Amino acid sequence: MADIIRHVESWTSLSSVSLQEFIDKKIIICLCDNSRKEGWVLAIDPVTYTVVLQEETDNLTSKKLTFILGHAITRVVQEENGGPCPAKINFIELGNSKEYSEDEILKRKGDLIEWLTKNRIPVTESSEDNAVLSVMGVLLVEPPYDPESCRCGNEIVLDRIQKLIRARKDHD
Repeated sequence: MADIIRHVESWTSLSSVSLQEFIDKKIIICLCDNSRKEGWVLAIDPVTYTVVLQEETDNLTSKKLTFILGHAITRVVQEENGGPCPAKINFIELGNSKEYSEDEILKRKGDLIEWLTKNRIPVTESSEDNAVLSVMGVLLVEPPYDPESCRCGNEIVLDRIQKLIRARKDHD
């Protein structure tokens, strides 16, 4: 077992500054059911004391994230010789893992314009960026022109246009 640098019994009594010191450190968390979790701290919620822990796996290409609720933590032990912090998971890139060619993007754009026009929804290319579509002047659709690439301040309009785009996929 590695050397212990810090031992905390009352996890929920720590200040936000104290919690920040655990970020990117290797820790062992003892839970109220007498189980243990070990890994690297990616984030801590200072209100609920929930810990986002990146656990080590046998497979070097996969990573395991565990959310440990603050009320379940009985003890936290920070290891001194945890080694270097492993590469963090980029959640934004995980969602956008599919790559499209320029031709596919243009086809998707044309198909979406055709679908929205067929459903009597006014759509134009944005005056600032031709790759972005402006729907009814309030919603923007960016490449790759799927429901998740819509931006709008009006939640009702956003929801309805996203549903319409999803319906196109069901309609094809």
